[in-house]
Amino acid sequence: GKVDRAKLSARVVQDPVAIKQLEQIVHPMLGASRQKFFADAEAAGAPIVVLDIPLLFETGGEKRVDAVVVVTTSPELQRERVLARGTMDAAKLEAIIAKQMPDAEKRKRADFIVDTSHGLDPVRARTRDILAEVVKMPQRRA
Repeated sequence: GKVDRAKLSARVVQDPVAIKQLEQIVHPMLGASRQKFFADAEAAGAPIVVLDIPLLFETGGEKRVDAVVVVTTSPELQRERVLARGTMDAAKLEAIIAKQMPDAEKRKRADFIVDTSHGLDPVRARTRDILAEVVKMPQRRA
């Protein structure tokens, strides 16, 4: 009754055809869920919604949002943090990173950048500043 994410990931991570098949199944469900999330937020009077979208630029998703925040850190710290979770090995991490736009390019294309290299307190402060600014921005999504 549940998806074994580890098995699924192992099956598709090195297989572009399998990844495309998986995306064709998952993306419509994610789109419907996102639309419901937007409708619920609007009905509740939320001034802003925040989405966490892997591969945002790679899928053209930046056209569907009003602002893009890129969360970044050094490659070394990113690797250390991901591998410390115990849910991924180095080979899988490298395969995933290889499919992503380089961090430097994402930062160039972002409206805002959050550097997580220096702990949570600066991240929290930066996030508050970004939210205060984004709520005042004009809508630009397509």
